Amino acid sequence: MSEESYRVRDLQERVHRKQAENTRLTKELAQSEAKNNGYAVVTEALMKRRDGLIEELTASQSQISKLQEFAQYVIREQCWGVEMDGIELQDLAVNLGLLAEHIATEADVGEEDDIEVGDKMFKFTEALPTAPVSQPQEGDKSE
Repeated sequence: MSEESYRVRDLQERVHRKQAENTRLTKELAQSEAKNNGYAVVTEALMKRRDGLIEELTASQSQISKLQEFAQYVIREQCWGVEMDGIELQDLAVNLGLLAEHIATEADVGEEDDIEVGDKMFKFTEALPTAPVSQPQEGDKSE
């Protein structure tokens, strides 16, 4: 065999080794990309959840501020001041978004309630989720 043949065969062996190494590295890269893509999906889901939690926290902080303001008013007026006016208290709760005006429907009228369909009533908002306040005001009948 000539020296040229040895060189050619040596070069062919080197090319073959480099191709094998390239194939191995390509597989590793594909596996790494798949793994990283999985991390990207998880990271994206976590970021969305974090954003949702931040929105919930902001809303909760707003509700807490409203409740604090309401409680401070009740304490100032009832404990340290004169007796509270119920309408004034109700108006404050409406202004703070704790109560919302509602026109009574058949679903709101119960056997023991002193309200009728069409009466103005107030319901607690999401800031104070609970049963409706079913005390109509005199002359507040809606047609």
